[in-house]
Amino acid sequence: MIGDRRKLIFATVKRRWAECVLAAIVLSSSVLAIVWVIRVPLLQNPDESSHIDYVFSIYSAGRLLNVRRPPSEWNVHPRFEGRKDLEGPESSPYDWLSHQYTLYLIDATEFQRIRFHYEQKVPADYGSLAYFQGLDAEAPASPARLQDLRPHDNPWMITAYPFLYYAVVAVCQRLLSVFGSGPAFLFLVARLLSVVLLAASLVLIYKVLLELRVRTWRALMLSAIVAFFPLTTFIASSVQPDNLTMFLVLLCSYCALLLRRRESDQFRLSVVLGVALGALLVTKYHIFLFTALAVLATVVTEHFFQRRPVRALMRQLAQLLLPSILLFSVQLWVVWGGDQITGGNLHGPSVSLPAGIKSALMDYYRGGPAWVSWWGTFGWMDAPLVIWSPAVQARVHRVLAMLTLFALLLVFARVVQVSVRLIRLAWRKGLRQSLRIAFSNPLLTSYFLFSIFMVLLYALSGNSFFAQGRHWFPYTLSGFVMALHYAPRVLPREWMRRVVSNLLIVGLLVYCAVGAYYSLKTITDRYYPAVTSNGMQ
Repeated sequence: MIGDRRKLIFATVKRRWAECVLAAIVLSSSVLAIVWVIRVPLLQNPDESSHIDYVFSIYSAGRLLNVRRPPSEWNVHPRFEGRKDLEGPESSPYDWLSHQYTLYLIDATEFQRIRFHYEQKVPADYGSLAYFQGLDAEAPASPARLQDLRPHDNPWMITAYPFLYYAVVAVCQRLLSVFGSGPAFLFLVARLLSVVLLAASLVLIYKVLLELRVRTWRALMLSAIVAFFPLTTFIASSVQPDNLTMFLVLLCSYCALLLRRRESDQFRLSVVLGVALGALLVTKYHIFLFTALAVLATVVTEHFFQRRPVRALMRQLAQLLLPSILLFSVQLWVVWGGDQITGGNLHGPSVSLPAGIKSALMDYYRGGPAWVSWWGTFGWMDAPLVIWSPAVQARVHRVLAMLTLFALLLVFARVVQVSVRLIRLAWRKGLRQSLRIAFSNPLLTSYFLFSIFMVLLYALSGNSFFAQGRHWFPYTLSGFVMALHYAPRVLPREWMRRVVSNLLIVGLLVYCAVGAYYSLKTITDRYYPAVTSNGMQ
């Protein structure tokens, strides 16, 4: 009986080996991200202070905020904090943050002392249960109950970012507040939600790759690359809306690919895709724009190819766009009447457009700060990844720069090759088939649109938004699939394509494995005091 049960288990594992490997990848990546959640000091990831301030404000109010109504009594105007004696950039958090929990954590964790100062370290007991319990025990127990709160005292992020991510985090905090309601506990809940979104995104990555006809073993390796890429762990352990954005981008792409293949399930898939698009719109505006354009192009060209009635296309487009209209009306309700509909720090360039484009390409692809941060820069961009030693890391960067240029050349050649073939196909057989092929992959279409946008934005604004690798995080899979899977197809021989693609994939897997180890070491060296051989700090 026991032997039969073992045989059954073995047969099941053998039949579903890919799912077992995927589960191991998801679990390992999530555990690594959870370690980062605990190890990285509170607020020491980019913009976490602003993001959590908006979350705390919704959590305390128990409702969505809007610019016409004051926040809850837990929010205080910065002028009441008595910090105007500080001068220079160090005083800025007290000027644009307003929730008591945020301001308390800034002081209690010595945020200002540590941020941007590499030599400054956390206390010896940081990360222990007692440390977090101590933070919560000393936190404000009741609101300040200021009498003159105004709509202007809402968190500044209310007009800078759409509401969905912050509302989702606040709801999760409310649900888990039965276990603890202190600011440190609630902050860790927000970070752990990012880990949950990472796990869900990794499953979707695998599903999307299978829909793209990628072989199972290759789909697993590409999933592992995204799962253990240092930037992924960095963002997935942060309070960042990019985590929800990545999940929604993948969900939209997956549903769009299913719509092309499944004739019998069009209504349900259209509803799910429509809701996902609407959710993406009220998470990140610009990511929605390029994802929606790519997805709608896939849907429209498929209708065009299948010669379906125009009425059916209009009905499906209504299903896809109605949730976006409804959810965006909520966002308009949030910001209507404020100084601005959306935030931004863009201004005109100081150089010509061609010079700006050249600077953007150098920054993104030839070793600039944005390129370096893509391959591993943590904290408030003050903890660069160091593999073994600075000298070794410099050599690693040189190799990565050469491989980036090589992959970029392959991508460019592949785009030219495919474009020529599509033009020839359109000339011989008409537009229907060529358009269907051109827009058959919404993942890559949206990636190309986003890449063009980022280059132009950099050039037209003079990089006033301070380009960083993490801005590309929602399209991490798209970039790797393009460079590692599709670009090598430009090579003339099948064996050459396989060799180049496999070498790139294996090389990146090695980088992710080594980078995962040294990324954690980088975080430890950055934030924790050194321990000598005799145990002294």
